[in-house]
This record gives sequence, structure tokens and C-alpha cells, in this order.
Amino acid sequence: MMKIKFVLYFSFVLWLHSGCKEEATKVEIPKNVIPIKKMEAFLFDLHKTEAELTQSGIRQDSAVLIFPGLQKNLLIKHKIDSLKLERSLKFYAERVDLLDSIYTHLLIKAESQK
Repeated sequence: MMKIKFVLYFSFVLWLHSGCKEEATKVEIPKNVIPIKKMEAFLFDLHKTEAELTQSGIRQDSAVLIFPGLQKNLLIKHKIDSLKLERSLKFYAERVDLLDSIYTHLLIKAESQK
């Protein structure tokens, strides 16, 4: 179930941005943006945590209260501040090829850990 939700959600995100592609290899990542590999690692842990919380049986209203603390722990684990995360999410959302590449790697990693 987690894999299906994961694939559907990010397929939708990629479909929304499919009209504004640029070549991923030519994009320089600014210093105030999380590098691709670090972003992949953080997003993998974030989505895994979210899926585990969803599948834990905890009521939705409780999960909504618990998730911010779990996200904060992941930010600490990955040594990312919330402002840099916000800038990075915006940066990658505006660059479909990079976002596609990140989520392709996430799907491969999720599949390999099955």
C-alpha cells in the first residue's frame, strides 16, 4: 500500500510539472539549496516516516499532531534547517527534471528495501 501511494502521489506531482522541463545536468545547485543526494536522503526518510505513521493505525488527527515532531527530528538527523528546506523544495519544484531524477532514485531505493 505504501508503495502505491508513493508512486501515485509523485506521478501526479511530476505530471503537474511536465510542461516546464529543463535539462537536469545543466542546473547548478545554489549554495543555499540542499544538494541533490542530501535531498534524496532526507525525502526518503521523510516519506518513509510519513508512510509508517499512516500505516501505524494512529488516528488521523493524532498523526497530524505527531508528524511535525518527527519531521523536526529528521531535519536534525540530516543537519538541515527549515528555511533551507523550504528554499530547496521551491527550487526543486521549479525544476521538473531534477525533481523527476530525485523521485526516480527514491522509488528505486524503496523498491530495493522491500
